[in-house]
Amino acid sequence: MAYPDRDFLPGAHSVRLEAAGRNVPCEPQISGRAFAIEGNRERFPSIANRFSRRLVLGGAIAAIALPAMAWAEIPKSLVTGAMARFKPARPPKPMPDLEFLDADDKPLRLANLTGKARLINLWATWCGPCVKEMPSLDRLQAALPRDKFVVLPISLDGPSKAKVAPFYKKQGLTNLGIYYDKGKKAMSVLDVSLLPTSILVDPAGRELGRTEGDADWDTPEGIALMQAAIANKS
Repeated sequence: MAYPDRDFLPGAHSVRLEAAGRNVPCEPQISGRAFAIEGNRERFPSIANRFSRRLVLGGAIAAIALPAMAWAEIPKSLVTGAMARFKPARPPKPMPDLEFLDADDKPLRLANLTGKARLINLWATWCGPCVKEMPSLDRLQAALPRDKFVVLPISLDGPSKAKVAPFYKKQGLTNLGIYYDKGKKAMSVLDVSLLPTSILVDPAGRELGRTEGDADWDTPEGIALMQAAIANKS
């Protein structure tokens, strides 16, 4: 889908992204906190009376299942304070199995991390709001057990990929791993149109919701949201 050019002027109000063979503007949105890319009712046959009991039974089973689904969603009480712009997925939905690269260019897949809650963060060194929130993501990872929760900052730098490791060193990001988009696919596969975008995934591999734009992740509200994701195993 969209991908950054290597040239970016600090202080500029837009960045040109290349998609589908044409330039697409990338402009600040959400009060300057993110970069945005511009860019039949089914009919059922009648049911005979002799099947009515089955229909009632099916409805009862569905009603019993609803509370479990509701429990799997992020409660509204956690969407507050620093996490007020978090948009819960209602209901949670399966995540596509994105392939990406680690710091040594070895391929990884989201499915490899099933069993852990994940916060997938799409970012780039040329994105001001992305850069701003990276230290808080680093502190968030430090505050939570890595065997149960992992922050996945996937860089979309492309031609500026060589800047990622030095950026980590300069910012003192010692708790975050370095990961890269593979084949310019992350934004389209994950249905992302803003940078930064962070997607919260539960241990079963379901999207619980996402935040578009930067956030203060290591706040009490952020940590509570991550702990809810860790505990969400239904």
